Amino acid sequence: MREFMPSDYSWQNGYGPLDEIYTITFVKGLDDRQTLQRFSPHTLDIREFSRDEVLARWQETEGCCDIVSVKQLADWTVTYEYSGWEGARKEVQRELSRDGGEVIAVCRHDYAHDRFSYAVDGQVVTAFDPTFPQDRWGTAPDRLILDMADLGLDPHHTLEGGFIENDIAASLALASRISGLLVTEADLTWPMLGAQIITRIPSDPVTPWRDRTR
Repeated sequence: MREFMPSDYSWQNGYGPLDEIYTITFVKGLDDRQTLQRFSPHTLDIREFSRDEVLARWQETEGCCDIVSVKQLADWTVTYEYSGWEGARKEVQRELSRDGGEVIAVCRHDYAHDRFSYAVDGQVVTAFDPTFPQDRWGTAPDRLILDMADLGLDPHHTLEGGFIENDIAASLALASRISGLLVTEADLTWPMLGAQIITRIPSDPVTPWRDRTR
């Protein structure tokens, strides 16, 4: 299998065509419509959306767009959320990956926290903030450390080590190494099949800090 590298995703660096807030989610085990239906208990109006429609919704929601776009690529479905992050939520990943599926989500958020998460069969296996890859959680937080290190996401990173360069591009390359699938800029251009999330999957109850294992 090809060893994908951060340079494969250099097209999204800077502000890039995807802008500064987005989530890309790789879903295995569901087709495009099944994926959209699992994003929300009441996902309606599955249809093609244009760029203008998505940007209009971004303005209506004051920067928190609730439209999920999908593209079927080989045996994976790839979702793209412009200025959205539902795919990065563990509750959504649990729903998308239940019954033997797999989900890999990469969330870029230049004004909050980035996120990489890999879930299998309803459970998060490995998750971390690409800015701080030394702080990982999940059922097997060390499963991906060899590829992480090779991609520049140092699993033993320290604050004294400074900023990690190309952390989002490296996270997308890590997603490609897991899935075997390279996503290109052309794959994420509108019009795309999509749906507006009508009802969000509820968040899990907050666990008291002393009992929290993440």
